[in-house]
Amino acid sequence: MSDIHTYPSDVAFTPAVKAIQTRKGSRQGYAQVEENGGWRTEVDEKLTAFLAGQDSMFLATANAQGQPYIQHRGGPKGFVKILDKTTLAFADYSGNRQYITQGNLSENPKAHIFVMDYAHRRRVKIWGEARIVDDDPALLKSLMPQGYKARPEQVILFKVSAWDTNCPQHIPQKFDAADVAAAKDEVDGVILVAGSAQLVQGLIANDLLDELRLMVFPVTLGGGKRLFADDGRKVPLKLTDALLADYYQHWDPHTLTDPDAPAVLRELRRRGIKVGVLSNTMWPRSAHERVFVRDEVLDLIDGAVYSSEIPWTKPHPEAFRRAMAAVGIDDPAACVFVGDRPYDDIHGAKSLGMRAVFIPHSEVPAYPDAEPDAVITSLTELPPLLDRWSATGSDGQPG
Repeated sequence: MSDIHTYPSDVAFTPAVKAIQTRKGSRQGYAQVEENGGWRTEVDEKLTAFLAGQDSMFLATANAQGQPYIQHRGGPKGFVKILDKTTLAFADYSGNRQYITQGNLSENPKAHIFVMDYAHRRRVKIWGEARIVDDDPALLKSLMPQGYKARPEQVILFKVSAWDTNCPQHIPQKFDAADVAAAKDEVDGVILVAGSAQLVQGLIANDLLDELRLMVFPVTLGGGKRLFADDGRKVPLKLTDALLADYYQHWDPHTLTDPDAPAVLRELRRRGIKVGVLSNTMWPRSAHERVFVRDEVLDLIDGAVYSSEIPWTKPHPEAFRRAMAAVGIDDPAACVFVGDRPYDDIHGAKSLGMRAVFIPHSEVPAYPDAEPDAVITSLTELPPLLDRWSATGSDGQPG
């Protein structure tokens, strides 16, 4: 293939490429770009400034058989130096000593540099030829970044044939941890970042996160992912008032007290009937009491037991015994349990010897062995039901 090009872009736009462009309708547009100057062949101020801000790039080579290979090269920002308008150079550090790039260049000097700037969603493509220089200590020393912890082995010189930029389409925006840390030091105030679990993991891993606000949804679908690294390293966390406020505010629409509860509970208290609460929950007592205070029923509850505080959950009989003890009762037969879950509430209470009242508030599946003593559709039906039971003995006869 001839190295004589009519246009700089001919280094990439071979006759085969141009034929495809013609067939697919893009050749005319690229031909106009070529007539207007096309790709650049020298390092200008824009490319100089771009390379000065980059700490990573990819170098592509191919062997004599045309087998391509891409290798990453990195260093401090600006590690790729500009020797003249058509020559780039950088120190090649000692690595895994495979020498694939060097072997390819010994057979085929054609090379390509591809540089991604994720933060600004920019990419630069540079075509040219490269060669290894391993007998010039002065040049190697001049290219070695000051204070960088790496062992320089040789120099790679890159002769630029043409270069071009691409649009930002499909480039994900990413930020270096060092840049984020610098921004934190420069900003006098709070930096709020809304992001994915992957972003949060990166911030945590680089000790860049001061406050973590988690949005917890009532229903979560998916396989699950750990937020913190599973490396044994503990991350100290402090629960803030702001986080709690955000968390509770999100849950408020989903924590509803039956609107009939205040009046019914006041009526039960007037009759001298003690009221207890037994709840299967992951929440602490303070979270539930916050809801009860909000809905003005906390002072109408004589005792409460939450499974987050004990080793059992409903329908385990010990959970019901703890609830009885919370209101000072030790005889299950003296208790009436009202619930909306056939297995947890009705079956559990009946198994211990309590009477059970089922109030179907949810679509929880039925349980064949759960046979309530009564079914009500509203809490307002509870006092009249208790009146009827009080008029009869435990055997169902008038008492």
